[in-house]
Amino acid sequence: MTKELILSRSRFTLLALWTVRLTVLVVLWGAFTRLSGSGDGCGASWPLCKGVLVPQFSGLETAIEFVHRATSGAVIILAALVFFFARKVFPKGHLSRRSASIAFVLMITEAILGAVLVIFGWVDQNPSAARVISLSAHLVNTFLLISAQTSVVFFSSRDRVVSTAAWIRLRSYLIFGFVLLCISGIAGVVAALANMLHPSGSLAAGLQADFASDSPLLVRLRILHPIFSLIGVGYLVWLTKYATSGACASQLYGRGRLVRAVAVGQIGLGVITLAIGGMVPLKLLHLLVADLLVIAFAAFCADVLTANSSETALALDSAA
Repeated sequence: MTKELILSRSRFTLLALWTVRLTVLVVLWGAFTRLSGSGDGCGASWPLCKGVLVPQFSGLETAIEFVHRATSGAVIILAALVFFFARKVFPKGHLSRRSASIAFVLMITEAILGAVLVIFGWVDQNPSAARVISLSAHLVNTFLLISAQTSVVFFSSRDRVVSTAAWIRLRSYLIFGFVLLCISGIAGVVAALANMLHPSGSLAAGLQADFASDSPLLVRLRILHPIFSLIGVGYLVWLTKYATSGACASQLYGRGRLVRAVAVGQIGLGVITLAIGGMVPLKLLHLLVADLLVIAFAAFCADVLTANSSETALALDSAA
């Protein structure tokens, strides 16, 4: 039986695409679990809920947390399938196969980081530094995960890839762009936790608390989120424009324009969320657009790597 008969590339791409989509939904539901105060809905037992596979739903918090755990388990199964079929469909060294392996490892670490938060009780109203560090690590891992999953989808339609002149010229800039996305995301984690643990009655009261010397450290740090967000968006706008000034401009223009649109939209949404009091639906939409920005930027990076390379033999494939 040939590899194509095991699973066609088009069907593999569809499987990988739905894995990305479900992962983003799980991330959003995880944020909703935290924002709704349901992080302790299943108690300290993991992966079971209240010590059993399917608990009695005595309260809404238990149901919300149980759905998060169930969907997390489902997406892990999908990631395992993508990892398995990538090894069947693509030759050794193919970038889609490599990306699937990386994505599966990151999916496992994603589950471990989630388990750590539950087991050590870093949920609900816990204000510890350990919770902030764990949530920040969780955020970075999530960004890496959805970037790797996006790469699986993108590279699945390409047989040969080379390190193009554009990639060699831009890779350090692209890596720095991803670092800025992570820093902005971590600052967002701090701000979200500060808003949950120390809510302000109004925008004016919140701004006053940000600069008050007697405010908790988390509150005084949340001003960093809009600062780093503006820096990150400004950098991405510059980078995507700079990337389209080279020989591969026509191939990178469309994806670069998408990155700029999502990045600027994210800033606008953040301003609206802050101005009208940070309602839960707006916070979730803000997180969704952040994830979409990471996906768009990952696709842009893949475009840079593969621009003008469709007819060029790849060192990665020959090294298999």
